[in-house]
Amino acid sequence: MADSNSPVRLTVFGSGAVGSNLAAHLCTVPGFEVSVVARGEHLRAIQNEGLELSSEGRRLHCTPRATDDASTLPVQDVVFVTLKAHSVPPMADKIARLMGPTGLAVFFVNGLPWWMEPEPDARLAPIDRERVIGGVVYSSNEIKRPGHVVHDGGDRWAVGEPLGGSSERIERIAALIAQAGLNGVAQPELRQEIWIKLLYNASVNPVAALTRLDCAQLSPAPALNRIGMQIRREIAAAAASDGIDLSGHPALADWDDMKLSTPVKPSMLQDVLAGRGMEVDAIVDAPRRVAARAGIPTPTLDVVSGLVGGLDESLRVN
Repeated sequence: MADSNSPVRLTVFGSGAVGSNLAAHLCTVPGFEVSVVARGEHLRAIQNEGLELSSEGRRLHCTPRATDDASTLPVQDVVFVTLKAHSVPPMADKIARLMGPTGLAVFFVNGLPWWMEPEPDARLAPIDRERVIGGVVYSSNEIKRPGHVVHDGGDRWAVGEPLGGSSERIERIAALIAQAGLNGVAQPELRQEIWIKLLYNASVNPVAALTRLDCAQLSPAPALNRIGMQIRREIAAAAASDGIDLSGHPALADWDDMKLSTPVKPSMLQDVLAGRGMEVDAIVDAPRRVAARAGIPTPTLDVVSGLVGGLDESLRVN
């Protein structure tokens, strides 16, 4: 981190819906010098009019330094990576340059992270694993229009060491996030937290994307509930093969956590509606690979992977 006389330089790399929420909160702290790496109309709106976040009746407006070219930014103290999982490898060299010789990279990325894969993409090699911190976010956000993000539920930003355990640096990052008014949590059992998030993500995101139904619409559909619960059981089996026991988790008992009255749109559904590619590999296929290495069948995930993978391909082609 910077010394007490220097600003703390923070970049949110991939400032979409979730990243914009984080950036807007970080901007509220005196002494934080916040930059965002974004793209398209959202970037142009931030550059011209600033970034606006609406959350539970509260409005934040800020003007972070905004660019689509990370090479124009100075070396940072912390780089918060909030890209879609499939967008991380092509940006690895740019992330590494922003980290410089001492900076940290905090990965708030959906699905099974690259550093839990036995053979991660070779393009990720520039990133120093010794300075990587993992993260899991529970925060529902949507870009309602370029430059304006609405937060409609959830506030948990857990950070942890990739190999688990406590450390001074994850306590420091959690405190930094909390200083910005978010629920920053230092999580010594990060791998378990990642698999728990996958219980929800893998069982809801692809089904919502395939049906175009938000969470409130999914919850009363018995056939879709059965598919979701079967996916959760398959994710739990994959986690067990990775040494994580989720057998007592309430998400495996019933679908009650999906009985929502508000129309929350999971990230994959937002991507489909916007015509963007989805995080199929990290959320659906990575846990399938873990299960396959242990000889564990995943028949429901296999079918869903084929369907949502085909949909993803059609979005990328078009």
